[in-house]
Amino acid sequence: MKLVAASIFTKDGVIYAEDLQFVSTPSRNCVRELMHELVRVAVANTHNIRKIFEHPPWQIVVLNLNEQILVLVTDTEYPASVSYELLMKLHQHPERLQNIIQECQDPSRSMYQPHETLVIVHENFQSMEDIDELVQKSERLSDQTKIFYRTTHNRCCSIS
Repeated sequence: MKLVAASIFTKDGVIYAEDLQFVSTPSRNCVRELMHELVRVAVANTHNIRKIFEHPPWQIVVLNLNEQILVLVTDTEYPASVSYELLMKLHQHPERLQNIIQECQDPSRSMYQPHETLVIVHENFQSMEDIDELVQKSERLSDQTKIFYRTTHNRCCSIS
């Protein structure tokens, strides 16, 4: 499990920290440019509060808090719940950005302990919103079906 980069996007600009020591020196600039472009695209496409983008071997975890958009780039094995907890801590203490990569490489020994319950509650809340939308669509479809049935039933069964 590896934490590769962390970024904070504000109206004033972007600050970031990264650790690309696992990439050979000649390839670092290419990897850095690709990673920065993927992060920019992820930020541009995050309209919800939270979103995870999978780009193997990385996952890009985005937390959109309106005044700040916080991003972590990790490998795909890094737990999303720990990533979101780190992003919340980073929101509260942005000065820790430069240290976060070294301090949180091992999520099981992280100085920030994840609150699994909070993450699950947020995920369930998002699911509830999706279910509400589905119920509304279902009700509209049911109403339209009833209207269609009445109009077709009246046409086919009337005696002229």
